Amino acid sequence: YADRQHLSFHCSEYSYTGGAHGNTHVTVGTIDRKTGKILTLADVPAFTDRAALKMRLHDAVVAKIGKDALQGEVKPHDNFYLSRDGWHFVFNEYEVACHAVGDIEGNWGRTTVRFNLLFKAYVQQLTQEKIS
Repeated sequence: YADRQHLSFHCSEYSYTGGAHGNTHVTVGTIDRKTGKILTLADVPAFTDRAALKMRLHDAVVAKIGKDALQGEVKPHDNFYLSRDGWHFVFNEYEVACHAVGDIEGNWGRTTVRFNLLFKAYVQQLTQEKIS
């Protein structure tokens, strides 16, 4: 995303060092075009109320992946970027859930979270195992 004031970026790195699967790490950010600085939480006035931001991100992630899939604390961090529909926070594999979930993206503009499609099959499998 780019406008007169901001330029956002998305970098995805994949590495395989052996084992059952490789790992993907997503780094995102937004550059202030005037200063050339990558924005941090402290630079965005909408993020001053950290408790409200933390609660909104937590609720968005839980609404999408379910409370049982949550394995870590959902808290604001500097891995975020601006897009046309608002601010997005990206949580990488293992940050808040297991590898099968993939990276999770919480949107501050609208309460949406995108996640790895593999997770759908994983949740269905868990649900069937609990019912059986």
